[in-house]
Amino acid sequence: MVKAVTFGKRERVRFLGGATIADWKPIEGAAVYALTYKQDPLNRPRAHTVVYFGETADLALPEMQNELSRWWHENSGAKGELFFFYHPMPGSNRYERNLVKEKLAAEYQPDGND
Repeated sequence: MVKAVTFGKRERVRFLGGATIADWKPIEGAAVYALTYKQDPLNRPRAHTVVYFGETADLALPEMQNELSRWWHENSGAKGELFFFYHPMPGSNRYERNLVKEKLAAEYQPDGND
């Protein structure tokens, strides 16, 4: 089952996914993605804190998997399990994806986008 969440304070953007990075199965296609963790899983089990917003021309590219693996190893110990959400943008170019990514990063200011 695919979960859906929205990010964005001014304009909501729908993201799909919700699997941990360890369990996520890559799909093909251009997208903006978010890496998150649950800051307070006991009291707020559905709330996710964004660690990083990124963009890619294809979620299934090996480079994409390497980037996610790096995030997993760098952050899983300090922040628990990392979760992966994606906003499909079929037919988009890098400029269009980067606009969405930068807008969300400016609103949330996640540590990984500093």
